[in-house]
Amino acid sequence: GDSPHLNYPLRQLGELHVEIQQGSGGFEKELGNMAYHQAIREAYPGATYLHMGRLYKIARWSQGFNKLLIHGYRANNAAPTRPILRKGVTIDLSRAGIMPDHMKKGHNGLLAEAQVQVNESVEGFRIGNTQHLYRDEQATNPNMRRKQRNFRTTGVVVKIEEDWFADTAIRKEIAEGLRDLLARERSIAPQDIDSAHTNIALSTDAGLQQPITDVVVVYDSVYGGLRLTENLFVQFSRYIERLLDGAQLSDGDGIVSSDTAERLENWARGLSEGTPDEAKVNIPEGWLQVFKPGSVVGVYRRGEIFERKLIGPEYMELRNGERVLYYEFEDGNDKVKALTPADSTETVGHDWEYVLWNPETGEYRELEASE
Repeated sequence: GDSPHLNYPLRQLGELHVEIQQGSGGFEKELGNMAYHQAIREAYPGATYLHMGRLYKIARWSQGFNKLLIHGYRANNAAPTRPILRKGVTIDLSRAGIMPDHMKKGHNGLLAEAQVQVNESVEGFRIGNTQHLYRDEQATNPNMRRKQRNFRTTGVVVKIEEDWFADTAIRKEIAEGLRDLLARERSIAPQDIDSAHTNIALSTDAGLQQPITDVVVVYDSVYGGLRLTENLFVQFSRYIERLLDGAQLSDGDGIVSSDTAERLENWARGLSEGTPDEAKVNIPEGWLQVFKPGSVVGVYRRGEIFERKLIGPEYMELRNGERVLYYEFEDGNDKVKALTPADSTETVGHDWEYVLWNPETGEYRELEASE
């Protein structure tokens, strides 16, 4: 009796139903609903939200029965806000991670359709030029907390091992250009696919997440993935031709520049059929992507999962010389410290985030944020 065809859209079956309400304390009025990935971008705590031509200020999020409740109040003169977003993508180029027969290899890179893990978070918001980060705001308002979305999907990985591709601006141009062109060519809703050119990590055989900088990814932003980006792999050369044609016809003012399109076309000519075994890449020593100290995650113990607060990561060397990543955590209310392997931890809730960690120096570095 609750209109399941409206309340449970097929493309978000794995995610919470999101309902926006005005008021609280038993006097709520339903304003509407939205997908979870929209809520991260439009209805985050502190956001000015426009509904039916009226302005609302988002006060807090709460958990209802099988749904997420977002509470707002009328605010006619609220200033517009912009979210400060952070996005991280982990790609799996193992034999199990690459889609069957969907890999091409060149002497200086590869093209593949593969499994990817995506984390999207809102770290705060801007009002004009003023930045409001949740880590500062929650000291005075506990409802101002970061929110995030963590999901597994599929995407097309473009890895180019050439000097010109080291430029972040060029990678952004290519990633967004391929994403927008794919959406237009295949009539895909823009919110159903996304791209990344920074904060990309490679999942290694040892279960580590190693940052890499010579990759762009175009992926399904739908929970679980519908393989909407598959056609980008299948007809990659045709998409590059369209980018080049657009750059030339627009006198260099296309989706990507003429120079970038020509370089991309020359690189694509060197691709040939490859196997997952050829997808192994040289990973430089140095930084790892790990949970930030203080993160609250799920820890498996004796077949059960418990929420625990992490103290920090550390390497342990086994008898065979192999180094394994562990996390030290507070074991229960008695503050006893314990260790758990990295592969026995799991993301839960919103009180966790990734950072870069250098095992040799112990230094931490935040992932890049964007608007």
